[in-house]
Amino acid sequence: MANLDIIGLNYCVLIDRKVMHKKAMGFANLERQVPMTQDKLFAVASMSKLFSSTALTSAIVTHFNIETKYNTKPNPYLNSKCF
Repeated sequence: MANLDIIGLNYCVLIDRKVMHKKAMGFANLERQVPMTQDKLFAVASMSKLFSSTALTSAIVTHFNIETKYNTKPNPYLNSKCF
């Protein structure tokens, strides 16, 4: 993690709504050397953009029953030509 400049993180992997793996590593507060734990909460902040875009892509793929590629533009599937 040091080579990626990550101070600390926690995560869990869900499969069919069941926790299959979870882990905490690094520090919650580097200056005070407080270790990261699985009960630490983070503000969503800009992560909501990731959730929203993933949900939109999933809805488009499901609704139009299409396969997408990472560089696919949404124009053919939306009324707006803003992209």
